[in-house]
Amino acid sequence: MPGASAVASGNELLDTMLYVTITPPATITTAVLTQQNVTINGLALGDCISWNMLTFTSTLISVTNMYVSAANTLTITWSTEGATVSNAAAQNFILELVRPNIVPYTALPNALE
Repeated sequence: MPGASAVASGNELLDTMLYVTITPPATITTAVLTQQNVTINGLALGDCISWNMLTFTSTLISVTNMYVSAANTLTITWSTEGATVSNAAAQNFILELVRPNIVPYTALPNALE
């Protein structure tokens, strides 16, 4: 990953933040979840993504989920609370990427002791 980062602790191998601009799909249909794949170099399957949409949008679009679906691929699920939205403006995000140091990820603890 480019840029500075701090040493993670606990069961995290990496915890870093990214600033990205993403243009939503050309059409986001009412009452339908619309998925979009975006390339972000360095993502790995199993990375945990948290996000904060920084751009005000008056078109009533929102992100319902983000996850890493393959290496370098972020899958975003968009929805709209209003009518179908076409050609929505680009949205700015801060993404937090957390990479566990335990593989397979199903071996992560399921509770704090």
